[in-house]
Amino acid sequence: MLNDTLMSLGVFALVFACLVSAIMVARGDSDTRRLEGRLRSLQDVAGAPSGPGAKHTPRNIRRTAGGSSFTRALEKLGRSRHIPKERRIAWPIVAVVGLVGAFGASYVGLKVVGAAAAPALGLAVAALFVRILFRMESGRYQTQLFRQLPDAMGLILRAIRAGLPMGEALANVARELPSPSREEFTQVVSNVAIGQPIDAALFGLAERSALTEYYFFAVTVGLQAQTGGNLGETIENLADMVRKRVAMVARVKALTGEARISAIILAALPFVVGALISLAKPGHLNPLIETDMGFRLLLIGGTMLGSGLLVIRFLVKSATKD
Repeated sequence: MLNDTLMSLGVFALVFACLVSAIMVARGDSDTRRLEGRLRSLQDVAGAPSGPGAKHTPRNIRRTAGGSSFTRALEKLGRSRHIPKERRIAWPIVAVVGLVGAFGASYVGLKVVGAAAAPALGLAVAALFVRILFRMESGRYQTQLFRQLPDAMGLILRAIRAGLPMGEALANVARELPSPSREEFTQVVSNVAIGQPIDAALFGLAERSALTEYYFFAVTVGLQAQTGGNLGETIENLADMVRKRVAMVARVKALTGEARISAIILAALPFVVGALISLAKPGHLNPLIETDMGFRLLLIGGTMLGSGLLVIRFLVKSATKD
C-alpha cells in the first residue's frame, strides 16, 4: 500500500513537471515561431515569379514541418499553429485538464493494472485529454470563420461590382468584418502588399482556416487571373453556394439538437442520481470506492457511459458533415 502511494505521488510529480516545462517552453517559443513564420512568407515572396506573363504555382498548400520539436509535438497533439494567440485556450486550463486526466488515470491504473503501468497510463490519458482540448479549440475557431463566410463573400462581391480591384475588395473585408475574419484577411492583404500573388495569399488563408470554401475561392481567383472572364458573376455564384452551405449546416445542427441534449442528460444523470442517493443515505455508495469489486463495477459503468457518448457524438458528426 505504501509503495502504491509513493508510486502515485511520483507519477503526479512527473506529469506536473512535464506540463510546467511544456508551458514554459511554449511561452518562450512564441516569439521565435512568429519570426520564423514571417521569414517564410518573405522567402516565398522573394522566390515567386514576376512579370506580366509570369504564372505562379503554389509550392505546396500544406505547410511543411518546422519550428521547434515542442511545436511539432503540440501539432501532433492537435494544436494548430495558425490560430491566433488570443483565440487559443489559456495554458493554465490546458495544464489543469492534463493534470486531472493524468491523476485520474494513474489512480485507476494503480487499482486495475498495478503500479508498474500507472505512469504510462497517466501520461497517455493526459495527452488524450489535451488533444481533445486542442481539437475543441480548432473546431471553435473554424466555426467562427465559417459563420462569417457569407458576409465576407458579400463584401467582396459588392466591391467587385463597384469596379474595385480584388486587392481593394480584400482590404475592405479586412476593415469591415469582425474578428476572427478581420485578422485573417488582414494577413492576406499584408502578404499581397509585399508582393505575394493574390491567389497564393488566398491559398494561405484556406490553409490557415482549413475551410473548403476558401479553397474554392482561391482556385476561382487563380483561374480567373489566368483565363479571364466575368469575375463578378463567378464570385456571385460562389457567394450563393457559400450561403446555401452555411444555411444547410445551421439547419442540420438545429435538427440534431435533440440528440446533443439527450447526450448531455444521459451523461449527467448517473452523477445526479448518485448525489441524490448520497444525500438521502450517506455511505450507501461507499462500497463502489472502497472495495475492489465495486471499483471494477464503477469502471465498467464509466466505460459504457463514455462509449455511448462517443457513439452519439459520432452519429451527430456524421449527420453534420458535408
